Amino acid sequence: MDRDWLDRRDAASLRRLCDAYWRLGPARITGRLHHALVHCEASAHCAYAEDAVREVVTGLEALVKTHRYAATAQFVQRVPVLARELGVKGVIRRLCEQVYRWRSQVSHGAPTSMFSSRAGVGSVAASAEQRRTLDKALLVQTVFRTGVARALLDSSFRRVFRRPGTIRARWPAHNARGQAL
Repeated sequence: MDRDWLDRRDAASLRRLCDAYWRLGPARITGRLHHALVHCEASAHCAYAEDAVREVVTGLEALVKTHRYAATAQFVQRVPVLARELGVKGVIRRLCEQVYRWRSQVSHGAPTSMFSSRAGVGSVAASAEQRRTLDKALLVQTVFRTGVARALLDSSFRRVFRRPGTIRARWPAHNARGQAL
């Protein structure tokens, strides 16, 4: 998006989303969807892209991770398929591997390879490289936000997240040995 304000269409979409949230009732939004909503909201308040990526990846994991082990494999295999289902183009495994690596670096206190400082600090505009990096992060954030919104608006989609088995059936993932995750 090339603007930082809502237009009429955005406001109408936000209204539908808020209405769906309150119609469901916060007390009935539990489990995976609740955790995803918490991280979705947190990602919108991050001052630094690195922190937003951590929240987005953690939120996507809340939705699609079904097995304790092989978290990276589950993320890089399920998120591109989820993105295609949601109509978000350009999300491929390699991108998911890169974004997951950034999240791991931030979460575990390592220097991040994302970029060394917040884009735009001390300059009028982000460098082209920083812009490309931010665009990658924003693309994965779009998958996350679109998935959370669809889960709130579409009861059949929301039901997928109630059980690990329905997630595995819809978006299969396998470990290095070929075993289902």
